[in-house]
Amino acid sequence: MGKPNYDSKMFCTYLDGDKAWLLIEQKAMGYDVDFDSLYPEHFLTEVTSVQNEEKIKSMIMPGEEYHMFEGDCDNYCITSLGRIFNAKYGTQSKVYIAKDRITTNIRTTKIYFAAEFMKMGWSFNIDTIKRDYDKYKWAYHYKGINHN
Repeated sequence: MGKPNYDSKMFCTYLDGDKAWLLIEQKAMGYDVDFDSLYPEHFLTEVTSVQNEEKIKSMIMPGEEYHMFEGDCDNYCITSLGRIFNAKYGTQSKVYIAKDRITTNIRTTKIYFAAEFMKMGWSFNIDTIKRDYDKYKWAYHYKGINHN
């Protein structure tokens, strides 16, 4: 087994098996043990909203604005180009584009893009947003007439 390749997109963590068994045995004998000590520090740190916003800033395009949601949709944001990002994991979510609306679901909340764009003072045009999705090959679900 060779040295792990940290430049790859796959992330692996190796635990010390001897240390794990020692902690299990100590726990079985009634000792107070800290299983968190088995994991690297980056598994135990909380991701703050500042870290999330830094991740978002690294993913948006020049001139693209964003707004972080709050409440049930925290860790998600909407952008002025009609994208939805999960800031915690740095992923772009698929949206539903129809001939008369753009929506998506975040947890238990349905997001209506026209209303969100209006709140932010952004121009909302379904054709323009769909063209950008096609141009940049962003994934989406489409229901409606073809907007070539």
